[in-house]
Amino acid sequence: MDTIAPQGNEAGRKTLSVLLCFSPERPIWTVAQIADELQVSTATAYRHMSLLKQMGLVAGGRRGYRLTSKVEMLGEAARPRHDVISDIALPVMARLRDAVDETVLLAVRSGDHVLAVRRLESRSPVAMRFHEGRPMPLHRGAMGRVLLADMPARERAAYLERTGHDLMALRHGPLSTAALDAVALAGFAESFEEIDPGVWGVAAPVRRFGRVCGVLGLAAPLNRTDAVRRRHVLRLLISAAREIERQSTASRFTA
Repeated sequence: MDTIAPQGNEAGRKTLSVLLCFSPERPIWTVAQIADELQVSTATAYRHMSLLKQMGLVAGGRRGYRLTSKVEMLGEAARPRHDVISDIALPVMARLRDAVDETVLLAVRSGDHVLAVRRLESRSPVAMRFHEGRPMPLHRGAMGRVLLADMPARERAAYLERTGHDLMALRHGPLSTAALDAVALAGFAESFEEIDPGVWGVAAPVRRFGRVCGVLGLAAPLNRTDAVRRRHVLRLLISAAREIERQSTASRFTA
């Protein structure tokens, strides 16, 4: 492959978008598949993949590309910061999962993405794309929206602009300033089939010393989650998030 490196911030974001396509469920991608997934030309996908290969982050050729051990090393470097929160949260998450028998997740913000660091399955797992270690955009789903609502207004607006949201989306709907401010005020967010069909999601922030350090979320099929059950689950979720906060603040760990 060639070694033409895209230039500029936008090109850098597109190159990272190629990298973030890789997941445990889909570890191998061809250039054509990347182009289709990101809705870019084959030539553009080829240039970005070439840069990633040049940097030693992917390996492969015409039949497909995979991540290298260098990416695994980056994941290991990030793990200790996440484990501080997740080690404290895990027993609380397990109690919540057992109480409602639904999938419970813990996530943190990672740049322009929300990154799940823990996922505890229910006895009847729900099919969803949120997996441990797989980044998802901040503007999709309840967990991302909680983190987006916590961002300063200027930073939030810059994120929405660079992810292609027009002025109408910023003035109306779940990504408007009013809607995100309401999420911050209420202390939770809900989503209905925003990421996966038939899935209801709910999330609440986890704060440490007044700052949001993570988000606790829960996913359940809509066909077994009516309005009464959703209210019940929400109360338990918020209570669990507050318990994680108390234990985190009382611990000697630093964020």
